[in-house]
Amino acid sequence: MLNKAGQRAGIDERSLFTGPESRVVKYASPELFEWFEIHGRPTRAAFLGSAKERRLYYAGRRIGSPPPVTVFGGAVAEGVSIS
Repeated sequence: MLNKAGQRAGIDERSLFTGPESRVVKYASPELFEWFEIHGRPTRAAFLGSAKERRLYYAGRRIGSPPPVTVFGGAVAEGVSIS
């Protein structure tokens, strides 16, 4: 994934996916650079989700899933006990 300059500089290959685009231009191998040209480079939102998805996650819910089940005294609201 790294070109020779990246190998000599000891660049972490993962940083090509998470670091700035200038790092890709400087240190990516021709094959990786070509792959990004064809498929696109993952964005921060692709790794972390959108701001809305993160807010919902930290609020205890996920998009497309039912709201969290309320637990009362060790039993789920539907009467099934949690073990």
